Amino acid sequence: MKNSRSSVTGMLRTRPIPTRKLKLLLLIGLGLCLPHDSFGQLNELTQELQQGERDLSRIADIVISAVKTIAGTSTILGGLVFLYLRDQQSDLTKKVGQVILGLAIFWILLSVGDSMRS
Repeated sequence: MKNSRSSVTGMLRTRPIPTRKLKLLLLIGLGLCLPHDSFGQLNELTQELQQGERDLSRIADIVISAVKTIAGTSTILGGLVFLYLRDQQSDLTKKVGQVILGLAIFWILLSVGDSMRS
């Protein structure tokens, strides 16, 4: 009895599991059992994803236009501050001038990037 029990467990442990056949059967079974309505749901899902992409591009346009407006306003206000401080010949005037230059370059790069995207 003891020998028969060990031989059965030995056979179970050494026997390879046919994973390729099992996966193939599982895929075939899912393909046959999958209702055809789910394909319509997949089409609806792709349509919703495409609508979401269009909405995201519209949101991106709004954000870019808001950032361009903020950069333009900041450049104009910085220019006015620079005009006010330019007679003082201080270190603050140089820093304000550099900030204005940086904002102007940012504004130009943002406009160029937006025109390239469109």
